[in-house]
Amino acid sequence: MTYLAPFLRDLAGTGPAELGVVFAVAGVAGLAGGQLGGRAADRWGADRALLVGVTGVSPS
Repeated sequence: MTYLAPFLRDLAGTGPAELGVVFAVAGVAGLAGGQLGGRAADRWGADRALLVGVTGVSPS
């Protein structure tokens, strides 16, 4: 994530407060994804969970 701060600062003009929000949202999303992905892998197996996860977020 270290490359993201200069990128957002230079291209989007974000300040320290906005960067904090971006990093917090990314952390919560990572935590939720890890929990949901782990539960899906336990229930359906890793291959099926990965397939459902990838096709679930792909644009139609």
